[in-house]
Amino acid sequence: MRLSRPVLGGFLIALGIAGLLPAASLTIDPNPTLRAGWSNCANFAGYNCLTTAYFNAGTLFDNDDVNISSLFVNAFDAWNNSGGGQGWTLNNGGALTNKPNGGYLMDTAQALQFAAGPVVANANVVSGGEEIHISTAGVNLPALGANDQLVWVQGLYDNYLLNGSIVTPFYEMDIASGACGGTTFCPPAYPFQYNDDSFYDRPRASYQAPGTTQAFFDANAYLAVENTTTKTLTVYDGISYGFQNFVSPEPGTWMLFCGAIPVLAVVRRRFAARN
Repeated sequence: MRLSRPVLGGFLIALGIAGLLPAASLTIDPNPTLRAGWSNCANFAGYNCLTTAYFNAGTLFDNDDVNISSLFVNAFDAWNNSGGGQGWTLNNGGALTNKPNGGYLMDTAQALQFAAGPVVANANVVSGGEEIHISTAGVNLPALGANDQLVWVQGLYDNYLLNGSIVTPFYEMDIASGACGGTTFCPPAYPFQYNDDSFYDRPRASYQAPGTTQAFFDANAYLAVENTTTKTLTVYDGISYGFQNFVSPEPGTWMLFCGAIPVLAVVRRRFAARN
C-alpha cells in the first residue's frame, strides 16, 4: 500500500493549469511494436492470428486540455451510476508539468500474442493483447491532502468479458472485480498501483472462431487523486492505447487488408484522441 505524501506545492500546479508552464510531455522510447503475428491459431487449424496495437503519441490533454476524454467520462458514469449509484464526483485537475528534462516516459509499448504455454514466435497462439508501462519519474506530481491517494484510473471501451466471450461493445471502469483492500486498490482506482507511481497493464483477449467478431480494447488511463472520504476523483492527464485481434485462413489471403492495418491504427488512435 502506497503512503500518501505531498510531492509538490499547489502553487506550481496552479501555474501549470493557468498555462504559464508547459503541460507534461509524453515520450515513447523505445519505439512501440504495433503488431504481433501472423501466428498459427492453436484452436483453429489452418488459420492464422494477428493482433495490432496503438499507443497515442501525446497525452490526452495534448489533444484537449479543457475536457476529460468522453471515453473515460462514459466509463466513469457507467460505473458511478450502477448499483443504485456510487455517489462519486469527477473533477478535472488540469495537466501536470515536467521536471527538468522530464515528462511521462512510456518505456514499454508492444503488441503481444500468448500461447497456452510459453510464448514462442509463430507458435500456436490462443490470445492477443498488448503490454504498456509508463514512468512518472519525470513529472511534478500533485500535492496530496487528508485522505488523498495518488492513483491511476482506467476507463475502457471494449467488447469482451473476462471469460473470453464477445459482447456488444460497452464502457466500463477497469476496477477490482472482487474484494479490494490490502494491495488491491478499491474502485474507481485501477486495482494495481505501484510505489513509484508508474502504470502497467497487460490486457489480452482470446481469438474467436473464424468469421466471427474478434475482440478489441480501447483504454484511457489517467493519473489521478482519489479521496474515498469525500468520494472525489480528480484527474491530471492521461494516455490512450488499445488493441484489435484478427483471424484469417492464411496471411496471403489478407495481403490487401494488411496494407490497410496501419491506416486502421491511425483511425483508432484518432478515435481515442477525440474520446
